Amino acid sequence: AAGSGKTAVLVERVLRMLTDPENPVSIDRLLIVTYTRAAAAQLKERISQKLSELILAYPDNRFYRRQLLMLPRAHISTVDSFCSDICREFFHELNIKRDYKIAEQGQLSVLSASALEETLNQLYEERNPDFYELVRCFSNSKSDRGLGENIIKLYEFLRSHPFFDVWLDQKLSYYTDFTSASDSIWGQVIHKNAKRIIDYALTLSEKNIETAEAEPEFMSKVSTLLYRDKNYFDALNNSFDTVSWDEFRELVYSFEAGVLSARGYKEHPVKLKVSANRDILKSCVSELKELFEASEQRCVEDIKALHPVVSQMFKCVRVYDEKYSQLKAQKNLADFSDVEHWALELLVKHNGADVEFEYLD
Repeated sequence: AAGSGKTAVLVERVLRMLTDPENPVSIDRLLIVTYTRAAAAQLKERISQKLSELILAYPDNRFYRRQLLMLPRAHISTVDSFCSDICREFFHELNIKRDYKIAEQGQLSVLSASALEETLNQLYEERNPDFYELVRCFSNSKSDRGLGENIIKLYEFLRSHPFFDVWLDQKLSYYTDFTSASDSIWGQVIHKNAKRIIDYALTLSEKNIETAEAEPEFMSKVSTLLYRDKNYFDALNNSFDTVSWDEFRELVYSFEAGVLSARGYKEHPVKLKVSANRDILKSCVSELKELFEASEQRCVEDIKALHPVVSQMFKCVRVYDEKYSQLKAQKNLADFSDVEHWALELLVKHNGADVEFEYLD
């Protein structure tokens, strides 16, 4: 937040490194990144002031004088400026032109539309049935505009990821790397949500019994129903990790709501509280039934059926990225996201799950 002291903290940390009595660091060996150009300029100014004060206090210290002289060349800039600097310096390693220009939004919109049209034309020409199914999923009888919009939307989301090809491969593997509904990524999410619901409902059912016990006569009339609620959620909790998907699903659907009937307690506060809690418990059961609506076989079949469609969507994004990049390269244009990814290409080597940082000299 503005005015929170970020610049002062950065200045203090830089000065601490420059004045370390055992291992002082030279200012040209530091990379200091800020959010805005104004902040970068302010940072340089404050460091200059502090160095000037140190020189006055220690006039014979040559190291401090050298730091002040090298300050204009120090790497203090915004992220965009830093990325641009190293891309222009090492352009030959990126197979780009050094004098590339940052495109205006209007130029990018025109190139993006052309790239999308070329992408769809190429994929239609391949006559792949899986692509036709993808078109059916995202389009209507009048046009395939919906598919194009979703390709762009996914592409723009992926541009925020440092290694989007790796991301696509990982997500596509979710549709094949599983043996049952439970160990699929979606089954894991369902189990996590179900566990949260069961834990809450079990606590609430126990609270209901405690509330009813405050009125013994009322409790005698409803105890069977309240303990049946608790036993139901107890059974779910105890079998959560021990039975199959279908067995657990059958248990979820075994709930009997019953009727909270206690003559003479129609408007009694205890009865009203217990009744309200049971309404919540019944909504918890409804949530669980939605989570386990489909059988194990149906879940597995649905995931496998989606694999070729998702694969085609990811292919669309990759083809679009290739054509969009080619069109920008022909015009010697780039956007800020391109520059950031080029910088990553220079600085980071990504091999599967491993990331290694490159040293540029």
